[in-house]
Amino acid sequence: MNIFGLRKKLSILLLAVIIVTGVNAQDIVSFSNLSQYGINTGNRVSLKVNARGSQVISYGVASSVGGVLFQETAVPATGFAGMSVSLEYTAEKPDGQRLAVTIGNTTVTADLYDWQFIPTALFAESEYTACMTLLGQPKTRAEIITDINNEGRVMWMEFHPSFTNTLAGINLFFIDALLIDFNRSPLRQVTSALNGVIPGYNDISFNAANSASSSSFIRGILFDSTHEWESYIYTDYGTSILYEIKDGRLVFTGHPSYLFLSFDDDTETVIVNDTLNNLMKREIQNIRNINPVIYRAAEQTAQWAAFFRMVKEQNPQAWSGFISRIQGASFESHISTPRYWFRY
Repeated sequence: MNIFGLRKKLSILLLAVIIVTGVNAQDIVSFSNLSQYGINTGNRVSLKVNARGSQVISYGVASSVGGVLFQETAVPATGFAGMSVSLEYTAEKPDGQRLAVTIGNTTVTADLYDWQFIPTALFAESEYTACMTLLGQPKTRAEIITDINNEGRVMWMEFHPSFTNTLAGINLFFIDALLIDFNRSPLRQVTSALNGVIPGYNDISFNAANSASSSSFIRGILFDSTHEWESYIYTDYGTSILYEIKDGRLVFTGHPSYLFLSFDDDTETVIVNDTLNNLMKREIQNIRNINPVIYRAAEQTAQWAAFFRMVKEQNPQAWSGFISRIQGASFESHISTPRYWFRY
């Protein structure tokens, strides 16, 4: 998210309508009453940016993708190097038990639901690494007129094609905006608007008091005058994601974090605030406390994207078969991801 400069973004308004159907057609879980965030939709715009390694902090990428970017490829933990890895998807099994991972001679069932892993796998299948941005531009005549009439108050969103209109995608918008808390309707509480439970998503507790306390603490760090930054990206850049099987489960080590940056527009260079970045990594638990639902889903999306990318590179033939099976899967969710919103 780019917070300062021409795009000073200190207010978030949200458009989202999520419906997840369970086993029975009548079982409906949905967000409701989100007009308090401002409802603005329009033509979807695909984000197609491929940045890896130091490209993530290049001026061209960092100044235009102030959102979410996952570019890492997972590596095996000690004791798992050299073991073959394959994936199996069985649509006939209950959701949450359909993905099996085999490493060497051991097969485990991934505790992951279709709403999350299918868009994530399709994301890893693509050549692009940017997931979503808050720094899009108006495209159509109507959007340009809206932008002009509102004198720069409009923020335009773009999503990777695989995350467009998915719960996994809108959650990445949430994680990007999670650090900004507003008196009118704090985004950190958005998952409380769900009127039911989505397995694998909001089936963990959200403590409003802990959220408020941690949000205040983190904002105190971010807006301390000694910490200079203009923008941030939620990314796995600068970390290693390792995988292993432990106690019958696939376990990851390493997680994404917020990368805080400043820009010199004259020289088109990026200044990375290592001091603030390291401090925020140490305060990871406080960040998680702001909304554990949002953070868990975003963290898992990054880790699984890295794992899927590794399988694609290590075993392309098996990966191709896996992708062909999930491409036709109809995971049980629908969402309208936002196109734009106003800052107050």
